[in-house]
Amino acid sequence: MRYLCLVYHEEEKLAALSQDQLDALVSACSGWIEDLGKSGHHVFSAGLQSTRTAMTVRQRNGRLLLTGGPFAETKEFLGGFTLIDARDLNEALQLASKFPAARLGSLEVRPLLEADGEPSEALDRRIATAVRKNVVDLGECRTTVWCEQQQRGRAQSRPTPSGGPPRYPQRGEDAMQVLPYLNFDGRCEEALEFYRGALGAEVTALMRYSDSPEPCPSGMAPPSNKVMHASFRIGSSTLMASDCHCKGQPNFQGISLALTPPDGARAERMFAALADGGTVQQPLGKTFFSSHFGVVTDRFGVCWMVYVAP
Repeated sequence: MRYLCLVYHEEEKLAALSQDQLDALVSACSGWIEDLGKSGHHVFSAGLQSTRTAMTVRQRNGRLLLTGGPFAETKEFLGGFTLIDARDLNEALQLASKFPAARLGSLEVRPLLEADGEPSEALDRRIATAVRKNVVDLGECRTTVWCEQQQRGRAQSRPTPSGGPPRYPQRGEDAMQVLPYLNFDGRCEEALEFYRGALGAEVTALMRYSDSPEPCPSGMAPPSNKVMHASFRIGSSTLMASDCHCKGQPNFQGISLALTPPDGARAERMFAALADGGTVQQPLGKTFFSSHFGVVTDRFGVCWMVYVAP
C-alpha cells in the first residue's frame, strides 16, 4: 500500500530560523528520506517553492479565475511531500512519526486512491469505481506503470548548465528511456540486497507475484513470494529486475553494464565488492582512456565494466 505524506509548515517559522538551524533541519529531513530508502519504503520525495509563487485556478460559471497564492486561508501551507510504500496504515504512521520537521508543522498521512484498491470510505469507493471504468488497458505494463511515473520525476531529471535545480523533459522532448531489465531467475531479492551493499543501490519499487492483480500466464507458476517486478537506482540510473520463471538459470551473456564511479577510491571499493563471489575478467588498472578501468562478473553472472571517466 502506498501512502502520501504531506508536509505542512508555517513559512514565518521557517523564515525565522538562522541559516545554521535551517541547514540542520534540512539535513535531518534528508536523513529521514535516506533511511526510508535503505529500508525499501521510499518511492519519491519533492519539496515545493514558497506559497508566494503559487497560483490558484478556479472555474466559476464558465469563467476561468486565477488568483495568486494558495486557496486555503491558513497559517500552515503544503511545503512538500513524500510517497512511501508501507504494509498498512500503522507502519506508515510509524515511519511518519520519525519526520524531523513535524515539530515545526505537521505531516498528513493519506493512502493513495488506486483503481485496484478497496477504500474504506463510501465516497472513495464510488470514485475508485469510476476510475476503474476509465482506466486505460495497459496489458503487461499494468504492474510497472506506477514505477515509471515516479522515475519520470527522478531518473529523468538532469541538472541545468548553471548547476541549478534539475530540469525535467517536457512532453515530446526527450522523455523516452532505455532501461536495463535484469532477470535473476529466482535470486532477485538476494541480488537487490547485494547491490545495496556493494553499490549503494536504492530499491524504489518491489512487487511480488502474490501482489499481482492478475494470475500468471498459463504454464508459469513461480512461488508467490518471488519478485515479479522491482525497480532500483544506482547513482542517477534506474534499473529493473525480476525473478521471472524462477528456474535458477539466469543468463546475461553478451551484455555488460558500465559503472562510472566519480573517483578512483570509489572505483576500487565498488570493483572489490562486485568481485566478492564473482570473477575478475580484467583487473582494475590504468589504461589510455581511464585512470581506473576493469571488468568483473558478479556472483549472479552480471558483467560490469567499471571505469572512471577522464
